[in-house]
Amino acid sequence: MGSTQSHCVNAISFRKSERDISKSSRLQGFSLLELMIYVGLVGVLTAPIVAVTQQVARATHEADLVARVVERNSTILDRMSDDFRNAINGSAVLDNGGKTIILDLAGTFDGSTYTPGNTIRYHIVGNSSQAEDSSNNFIQRVNDDTGETLSIGSYIDVNSSLFALNGDGIVATITNFGTSHKTDISTRMTQTILIFPLNN
Repeated sequence: MGSTQSHCVNAISFRKSERDISKSSRLQGFSLLELMIYVGLVGVLTAPIVAVTQQVARATHEADLVARVVERNSTILDRMSDDFRNAINGSAVLDNGGKTIILDLAGTFDGSTYTPGNTIRYHIVGNSSQAEDSSNNFIQRVNDDTGETLSIGSYIDVNSSLFALNGDGIVATITNFGTSHKTDISTRMTQTILIFPLNN
């Protein structure tokens, strides 16, 4: 009788452990249908988040690009403004269809007027037929007396950038552009300044 009872206890414990395994495996995993529903819900919920993230990234790239173009244009115009203000009034001469301006900076003051100092030449350099690929287009500042040459700016649109005279004033219109390498965004900026030389 002892051995029969031992077999019964073993059979009962075996059945009980089968039920426990069945319950625990059922509690630990998901059915294929449950998994598909879960993946579908995650996809539906994350799609708008991904779209918003992409729009924010694009807006950030565009803002960075605009800031670079504005800074580049401001640097060019600030440099030219200093020379234009320090020029002798009436000394500016246009050349090359408005792509070059030549002016005499004020030298020493002789008691009644300024004597001419260095002659400065600004020249818009580049290929006007390839406005969109103008990474090699720039503005060149040349000191004709010392031979010093300085390239300022890049990505200049040669077709829409020029110098002009307005009475005693000097007008500079510079168009600068940039493109983002990470996206297909491009921007173009045109600024015009009118500067009157301070020296007679």
